[in-house]
Amino acid sequence: MRDKLDWRERAAAGRPKIIICVDHEPIAQGLAIYVNREVEEFVYGDGDNPFTEDAIFRGTGTMVDAFDPKFDRPYEIELRLMELGIMEKDDWYKQNSMLNSSMY
Repeated sequence: MRDKLDWRERAAAGRPKIIICVDHEPIAQGLAIYVNREVEEFVYGDGDNPFTEDAIFRGTGTMVDAFDPKFDRPYEIELRLMELGIMEKDDWYKQNSMLNSSMY
């Protein structure tokens, strides 16, 4: 699409909106990963192709839950979600982050 269509040359208002939703792996009822922003950055800008492999890797996209409209967060590993304050820090995180911070 990026190389064959003239969408990239169009004014932003005239560009088609791209919406792509990928199943969460392992498949979980209602969970999906939206990669709209990443795909539009690739097609219309200089972003990386989020589909270089057969899956979407953590750090790419937004995870949503069809049954919980308030559930909207980066598709990241749990440790990163704790660092971002999205998930509550568990005991393992608290113990290890204190060890790591005392090393510096």
